[in-house]
Amino acid sequence: MTDPFSDKDFSSTRDPLAGALADGPFGRALDLAIQRSELTLEHIQRELSARGARLDPNTLSDWRCSDALPAEDGERPEIAALESVLSLPPGSLGALLADEDPADPRTDLAQLQRRMRTPRLERLMVQENYHLGPDFRHRLLRVREVVRAKRDGVGRAFVYYHGDSPLPALTAAGGCRIGRVRTDPNAGLLLAELLLERPLAVEETAVLDYELAFHGGKPVDHHERRLPLGARDYLLQVHFDPAAVPADCLGYLRPDGESETAHQLWVGQYHTTHLVVPQPEPGNYGIRWITS
Repeated sequence: MTDPFSDKDFSSTRDPLAGALADGPFGRALDLAIQRSELTLEHIQRELSARGARLDPNTLSDWRCSDALPAEDGERPEIAALESVLSLPPGSLGALLADEDPADPRTDLAQLQRRMRTPRLERLMVQENYHLGPDFRHRLLRVREVVRAKRDGVGRAFVYYHGDSPLPALTAAGGCRIGRVRTDPNAGLLLAELLLERPLAVEETAVLDYELAFHGGKPVDHHERRLPLGARDYLLQVHFDPAAVPADCLGYLRPDGESETAHQLWVGQYHTTHLVVPQPEPGNYGIRWITS
C-alpha cells in the first residue's frame, strides 16, 4: 500500500482563498471570495443580472453559509458569471461542485490522482495491522492515521492502493466516511477519498480509521507502505494465521535515494511481528517473510 500525499507544494498555505479554491469546500471558497471582493450580496446580484444571470441574495447566502449547493437543473450555469463578478479564475468554483459530489461519474482516476498530489495534510502517525490467511494470502488491513491540517478548510484525505487484483474493498471505521472511489483493476490501482467529519483549521488534527478487506488473490511474501512525505511515526504489525507461521521475517527500510537496510524480526507467541520506524524519511517501509 502506498501513501497518496506525494508532493510538497504548499504555495497556497498563506492564502486561505487559494487554499479553498484548491481543496474546497464550495461554500467556504465562495464565502472567502465574497469577503475578498468587499461586495454586498445585493451588488453581486446586480452584477450578475448585468451578465444575464439570475441569483438572488438569499440563494448566495445559503451557498456560503450552509451545505447547500447550486442545483444542477438551473443554478449551476450561473456559476461562470459568479466567477467573473468575483474576479475568480474561470472554472474554479465550478470544479469544486464536482468535488462536493462523492458519486460524480465525471471525476475519473486520473483527476483524483492529480488532486491528491497537492497535499493539505501531514501525517503525524500511521499504524497498520495487516492480517494474513492460512495460505499467506491477504485478508485484512486495518489502518489508523493521525493527520494535521497544513491550512484552514481541509476536508478530505486520500487512500491510494497499488497491488495485485482483485482489488480490496474499502470501508471507513472511524473519523471519516468514504467519498469517491476510482479503480483500475488491470493496473491494480485503487484511489479513494476519505471525507473528514468536518473541515479542519490549520494545525488541527484528526484520527482516521479505515480498512481494506481482500478476497482471493495470490499468496504474498511482504507488505510495505510508501511514505513520500515521511511521517512522525510508522508502526506495521503483521498477524499470521496459526496454521501458516513463516520461518523468518525481515523488516526493511528504503528511504528515497538510499540503499535498503534490513534486520531480522521476531515472531511472538501470538503469531505476530512488527516494525517501528520513528520519524521515517520519505521512502518505502515494510516487512517480508520467508515461508519455508
